[in-house]
This record gives sequence, C-alpha cells and structure tokens, in this order.
Amino acid sequence: MCKRKTVLKIVGIGFSAVLLLLIGCYVSVSFNASGRTFDRLEDVPEHEYGLLLGTSPFTAQGARNFYFENRIKTAVELFKTGKIKRIIVSGGDYSRTLGYDEPRAMSDSLVAHGVPFNVIVRDYEGTRTLRSIVKAKETYNLDSVIIISQKYHNERAIAQADKYGLKAIGYNAPHSHIKRNRIKNVLREFPARVKLYLDLWFGEKPSFMYEAKEIAHRHFEDWYYDPSCPVPGYWTFRSNADRGYGVLKVVSSNTPDWNGNMTYYNSRHGYYVQLPKGIGINQRGENMMGGHDNEFYNSDTTLVVSAYAMYYDAVLVDMPNYADSLAVYEKDFLNKMGKHTINKLSRDEWLSEGRINHNTPDNPPADRFIRKWILNKDIEGRECEMSLTIYFNDTLSYRFSELKKIVDIFPNKTISK
Repeated sequence: MCKRKTVLKIVGIGFSAVLLLLIGCYVSVSFNASGRTFDRLEDVPEHEYGLLLGTSPFTAQGARNFYFENRIKTAVELFKTGKIKRIIVSGGDYSRTLGYDEPRAMSDSLVAHGVPFNVIVRDYEGTRTLRSIVKAKETYNLDSVIIISQKYHNERAIAQADKYGLKAIGYNAPHSHIKRNRIKNVLREFPARVKLYLDLWFGEKPSFMYEAKEIAHRHFEDWYYDPSCPVPGYWTFRSNADRGYGVLKVVSSNTPDWNGNMTYYNSRHGYYVQLPKGIGINQRGENMMGGHDNEFYNSDTTLVVSAYAMYYDAVLVDMPNYADSLAVYEKDFLNKMGKHTINKLSRDEWLSEGRINHNTPDNPPADRFIRKWILNKDIEGRECEMSLTIYFNDTLSYRFSELKKIVDIFPNKTISK
C-alpha cells in the first residue's frame, strides 16, 4: 500500500511538472511577444518586408484551409495599404508526398489578389518556422520584418527572431471560424512552445543549400550549383523559384562563379543564349500558358535582354497557318513600340531605332532594339515561337556589333534531355 502511494505520488509530481512546463513555456512566449503583435492595421508600423509563414492550402481531408486563406488576405491587406513593399512566402514543396507546394500556392494566391509577381520572394527552405526566421536574417540579410500568421504562431516566431537578432513584429491573421480547428491548434501550441525552447537552447542552427542572389534591388531568388543540366563547358546554376511551373531557370558561367561570361538556358524549350558582358542574373521571369519569358539587364537598365518562347498550339488554336499568324504578331509588337524606324536585317530579324516604350513598366524606354523572332521546334518536337530581343540605350551603340552577333546565332542550338 505504501509503495502504491509512493508511485502515485511520483506520477502526480511528474504530471504536475509536465503541466507546469507546458503552461510556463506557453505563457513566457506570449509574455515575450507582448506589445509586438497587432490586430489592427492602423497600429502596424511600416516595414520593407513581410514574412508570410506557410501552411497547406487545403486540409488533410481536402477541404479549404481557412488558416491559409486568412494569411493570404492579411498579407494582401498589408501590401495594398503600403505597410510592406515586398513579401517573402516561406514554406516547403510537398507536391510529391502531400500534393501541394506551399510557396507556389502562396505566390499564386497573392498574385490572384492583385499583388505584383515581382515583389514576391519564394523561400522553399522554410519547412519549419525556425528555418524561415534564420533564412530571413542570415541569407536574405534582413534587419527587421513583419511576420504574417495567426497570433499564436507569430508569438512563437518572434521568440525565434529574438534569438537570431532579427527585429520582428507580427500582424495577426484571423483564426479559422471553425471552432474545432481553433481548439486543435491551441492545444498543439503547448508542446510546440516546449520544443521551441529546446531548439533555442540545444538545437543545431539550420543550414541552407541555396545561395540567395539579389536579382534586383532587395529582391532575392534562391540559386544553387547543379551539374546535372549543364551548358557544355559551363558551370550551371539553377533557380528554385519556378520549378513548380515545370520551368528550370538556369544560368551558366564559364568560371565557377558569377563573374564569367554568362549563358541563359531555357530548360522547357531547350535553347540557350550567350548574354552580353555586364548583364546580371535572371531578374524577371513570367510564366504564361505554356510559355516562358525572362529578362536580364545591367545595373542601370540601359541594356535589357528579353528571351521568350511559347508553344504555338497554346495560343493559335484557331490559327493553323503559323507563318501568317507570326506576321500578325510581329506587326502588333512593332505597333506597340512607339515612334521608331525599322530596318529589316533578314527574314526573321530586324533593327528598330527611336524612342521605344519597352514592354514592362519596370524598365525605361530604350533607344533601339535588335530582335529575332522565329518558328522552331522545341526539345519535345512541338511547334514553338521563340524570340530574342536586345533593347539598348544610345550610350551603348558602340556595342552594336557584339549585340547583333548574339541575336544572329539565336537560338544557338538546342540541348537534348
């Protein structure tokens, strides 16, 4: 009897200790974040970056995930009111195991709500909140950020940000309106906060495989060295950002860094282009209807290289005469160029001179461009329209022969899979 009482007493003490630990960790995390999470938009100070923490776009049963939807709406609200200028969408790609890609789902949803594609940074290494925080600080080199998630999640993320010297506040997205979901998440938070402290005290610091490149001012993309799909004789670096679209943005260099002669390889259509000297890493990519458009430019945008390709059957369903259709597209393109003169250099190549309104608002008008637009077969034998356009300022007219040579050999050749 005495032994039984002793055992019961030990069990009771152990249970009380565990309960005290759970409650203590929960309360201390909330206390630490006191005054640093916000429910009202007008109370949120402006920051350059928002860090949108990932979750699945649907539940395990395939239903709508209101936690996901509410985070998206909250991020859109911050952006459209000028509280943030850029958004890091941080999560993992679970498309092969669970059927969803968090960064892609978040970026697609943001774009659908009117957020420009080029202000979204996709972090595919945010498989845990701690990884999202450390990467924002040490890979993207941020000093401060607004964390976007539900309040309980924001509080935990702020504790992690404090550990690694990232100044963070949280803007609280609404919880799910479904009561059982709210209860489940609150209960799960108790052990999560114990694990938080264990990670902070004893856990190893996260490491990352991707190298963040500042492809435009304060806009990052994750790139990594990959020899599996090289341009012959070149080191190949691959962007992780567009893999969800079936596109691999690859830039290669003839030196084992970014300082050599750069080449862009389009994995979907199979061509590659030698880039002019002084051109930066891929700085804009737009995916559309089976096509891919990428632009590269130098630091002051006096030189812009635009490489474009699209499957013909995606846009010419009712236009079987490809040659005539291409002429229509050529005329439409030239009509949008503004005041200029055209000198046809060959059957599918021309030079345009004069003030040209370049086709994206992010880049200033050019003085002239050289363009080649052809019909070609892609690496899978599909009919495809491909074009290469080099826009340049008159200050670079001395480089005309160099630039024209690049256009002349486009597409250089295709690379088989």
